[in-house]
Amino acid sequence: MFLGIGLAVFGGLLVNPIWAYTFKEAGYSRCNTVIVRANKQFFNDAWVLEPADCYDRGLKQILHEDHGKRGFEKGARYLEKKHQFLQSREAVHNPGAGL
Repeated sequence: MFLGIGLAVFGGLLVNPIWAYTFKEAGYSRCNTVIVRANKQFFNDAWVLEPADCYDRGLKQILHEDHGKRGFEKGARYLEKKHQFLQSREAVHNPGAGL
């Protein structure tokens, strides 16, 4: 019982640095803004490939509405669609840039 309580209270201190290292190695940046308001710090961390996405109002709205796994999946799909749109728009405006 004491082990379970100890892990619940201090587990984030052990796990969060491992997650941070893993995400940084994969090319992600941690958002310094509080995207999701919750009681635990690990819910407030958001990692994105494009640092500008930390300030995306649409992403913030999605994550504020749904804090769970479904909200994170919605946020990921939102960012994928956003970046696909931006890439297609870039290709239209600069057709020879991708060569």
